[in-house]
Amino acid sequence: MIDERFVLAGALVVSLGGVSYLIDTLQGRNQPNKVTWLLWGVAPLMAFAAQVSEGVGIAAVATFAVGAMPLAIFAASFVNSRSEWRTTSFDIGCGILSVLGLLLWAVTSDANLAIAFAIIADLAAAVPTLTKAWSHPETESSTLFWLGIVNGAIGLLIIDTWTFEHYAFIGYILMINMLFAVLITFRPARLLRSADGA
Repeated sequence: MIDERFVLAGALVVSLGGVSYLIDTLQGRNQPNKVTWLLWGVAPLMAFAAQVSEGVGIAAVATFAVGAMPLAIFAASFVNSRSEWRTTSFDIGCGILSVLGLLLWAVTSDANLAIAFAIIADLAAAVPTLTKAWSHPETESSTLFWLGIVNGAIGLLIIDTWTFEHYAFIGYILMINMLFAVLITFRPARLLRSADGA
């Protein structure tokens, strides 16, 4: 375990990644999926509220940091027409599943269940962008996700009580960021297509 104040460094790191992604979006280099980024702002903030209600303390700052920038990125996706990504019925379906997870969080009084529903909601919101990162990685930038790994690792390293409410959401954040970083940076779909064509 490291000093819990390191969570502030993790929040700063992921915020810098968010600013980088935001700038890329404003300049038309990224094409964020609006469903994903809107719901990515909501789900972590709900998990943050649940963590606060459970008395998680300063470690919850890492979760808050994960939710703060996506809403700004969602707004930025409307600014530059080159940043637009067409929303499909698949995206809407994932968004509905995500909202359902958020509604299930809202009707439960169990904070651990709320965190589980927030993870489900966040993952459902991520699916459209995971699909896009697989098929069109050039429409994404990986810096935010690599820095998200750092934030997630710091969030886990400060934990001194290994209970679900302490590790679940930040552990999920670490894993989903790893998946995005690999898909965008190493472009495995392109490598597979090249190998099939060889």
